[in-house]
Amino acid sequence: MTAPHSSFLKISPQISVLPLIHGSGDFAIEVRRVMLNNEFDCLAVPLPPSFQENVERAITFLPSITAVV
Repeated sequence: MTAPHSSFLKISPQISVLPLIHGSGDFAIEVRRVMLNNEFDCLAVPLPPSFQENVERAITFLPSITAVV
């Protein structure tokens, strides 16, 4: 395992953030590296407003796996 991600990206001991630029391969590679080299309890990602209703409906089916397309 590599060293944990930089402390300047930690909001608190339990919350870390990763900046990103949508469509950037460099950012995607870094996010992948961080996700594979650290352990996280959960992940929050931005979604387009057009997904909101379907994602909220899918959440009601948890813990079952649901695909939103």
